[in-house]
Amino acid sequence: MNLEKYLESYTPINLADMKNVSLMNRFDTKYVMNISGLPDILEAASIAYRVLVVTDKRVSRYMTHYYDTETLHSYMMHHNGCLNRYKIRTRTYVENDLQFLEIKHKSNKNKTLKNRKSLNEVPLCTENSAHFIQNNSPYSEEELNISLTVEFSRITLVNTNTNERVTIDTDLSFLHNGKIINMPFITIIEVKKAKCPDNTFFCRLLKEHKIYPFRISKYCTGLLLFYKKTIKYNRFKEK
Repeated sequence: MNLEKYLESYTPINLADMKNVSLMNRFDTKYVMNISGLPDILEAASIAYRVLVVTDKRVSRYMTHYYDTETLHSYMMHHNGCLNRYKIRTRTYVENDLQFLEIKHKSNKNKTLKNRKSLNEVPLCTENSAHFIQNNSPYSEEELNISLTVEFSRITLVNTNTNERVTIDTDLSFLHNGKIINMPFITIIEVKKAKCPDNTFFCRLLKEHKIYPFRISKYCTGLLLFYKKTIKYNRFKEK
C-alpha cells in the first residue's frame, strides 16, 4: 500500500524541529490494526498532526538489531512481566544512514526511559559502546549477541498543540539465522507522551474506529515466530 499519498495534506516537520518532542522519558500506549483501515485514520488525523519528512519521504525505512544473552534474559524479563527491565538494540535509519545504540528501560512505574548514542557502524564492536551498555543496563557487551532483526516502515506524526508523538509501523519483516517472516498486513501504532496518553486526539480517533490499546513487543513477537518450540511463551499465547 502506498501510504505517501495519504500524508500529502499534512504539514511537514523536519528532524531538527523533532528535538522538542524527543520524549526519551515517556509513557507509551500501543495499538494493533490491519493496514486496510489505516488510510481512514491518516486522513482524519491530518487536522491535528504534522508528519516527519526525511529526505523528501514521509514514510521512512528502519532496521533494528536486538541484542540478548544466550539464555534470552531480556525476553524472559518481559515475558514474566518484570518491571525495571531492559532492551538493547541498534537502529539504522535507512534514508539518512544514521545509526544509534539504544537502551530502553521500562521502570517500576511503567514508564519508558530511553538512552541512546550515535554509532559509526553496526553491529557493536567499540569500547565506547561497551561502556555505554555497562553504564546504562545490567548487561555487558560480552554477553550479548544479535538475537533478532526487525525491519519496518515508519510514519511519525507530531501533535500541533501538545507534546505528543505517534509512530505508525507497517511492512514488518522479522529476520533470524537467514530466515525471514513478513507481516505486511499488520500495523503497530504507538502514542508517546510525557503523561499517560490515553485521551489524546489520536487515541480518541482510534477508539472511534473500534481500535483499542493492545500491549505488544516487536522483539518478543518476532522471537516467538522463530523460537516458539523452545522458549517459554505462556503469557503471549493469545497474542
